Parts: sequence; C-alpha cells; structure tokens
Amino acid sequence: FPVTIKGREVTKNTTTNFFDFAYGTKMAEIKSRNKMGTYRRYDAVLSKLETYAGKGLSINRVNYTFLKDYSLYLKNKLRNTDDTLSANLSVIRTIINEAIKYGVYKSNNPFEQLKLRYTDNTKQKLTTEELKRIFTTPLPDIPSLLLARDFFVACFLAEGTRAGDMMLMQPGNIINNCLVFQQQKTGAQMIIPIVEQLWEITNRLS
Repeated sequence: FPVTIKGREVTKNTTTNFFDFAYGTKMAEIKSRNKMGTYRRYDAVLSKLETYAGKGLSINRVNYTFLKDYSLYLKNKLRNTDDTLSANLSVIRTIINEAIKYGVYKSNNPFEQLKLRYTDNTKQKLTTEELKRIFTTPLPDIPSLLLARDFFVACFLAEGTRAGDMMLMQPGNIINNCLVFQQQKTGAQMIIPIVEQLWEITNRLS
C-alpha cells in the first residue's frame, strides 16, 4: 500500500526509487529548514551516487553488498579518502534510516554491519600568543599575502564568521554598524557589531 511523502504517494515495494524518496523526504526537510549548505552537500553526494548506479536505483537495492561495491568504487576509481568515503556513506545512511521509518526499506539496516571510519581531525585552537603574531607580524608587501591576513582577521573579528559567508558579503550587508547576513550552512540570521579594526579592514578592501 502507498505512503504519502510530501504530498506524493510512494509505493511500499522493492521498486521505490532511492532518489525520488531522498528528495521527497530528507532533502525536502533540509530545504524547508533553509539549510542550503547541507542541502548542497547532500545533493552532491546523491549526484555522485546517481552517476554510479543510474537514475533508476531502487531503495531496496542499496544493501550491504551494494554499499561495499560502491565504497570500492569511491576509493579505487575516484580516489576518495576514507573521510570523503565515510561522509558520502553517512548521507546514504541518513536516507536509509528515513526509509526504514517510512516502512519502504525491507532489508536489515546495512549500516549495522558497515562502519564508517574517520581520521582524527581534532582541531587545535590558536593560543593568544599565536593570534597576536597573526595580527602584528610585519609582512612583505605582497598583495595576496596581505589580503589573506586581512581576510582571516576579518573572519575572526566578525565572531568567527565562516569563510564562505564572509566571501559573499556586500555593502548591503552593513546595516547600522553591523554585519547582517544569513548563514549559508544553517540559515541562521546573524547580526554582528563591526568593531573598529574590522572597519579598517572593510575600508581597505572596499
């Protein structure tokens, strides 16, 4: 019998299309929450999977054997790292978990056997002394080098604004001495006061 997904009916059988299901459920949810950075990341993963398996991939074909073969394709054919491979499989896992909730996935969850492996990418925080050196160390008069430092410092002074968001800033984002913008990754509305040193950088780059 059919189950309704975002206004559409999907039959609970082995022919349920993986991509139709993904875009009708999880992708639609992500888009409705305006998490466009996440949406684009998922979309890229699904496009890669479609290139490998074709548009007609049924959701119940995505079993343990399929995923092991796809992992070998990512690693050996596309030369993806373990982190990239695991990030791709993580998106697929999210779709499979959603399909299990909707009752359209009939097999045992393959991710109970297939474990994702990530390298230890724990980020080290800069010390106060290291930050002072970034701010104050004299640099050669090389435009690209000076721009790189200005950009890093601007992100730092703007309360750790992501580089991708900072690159999209326009004069219209400055309102009442604040940076006003919507985060690309989360969709959150940000209002960040512009401190004096950030004004100096803004004036240099304008």
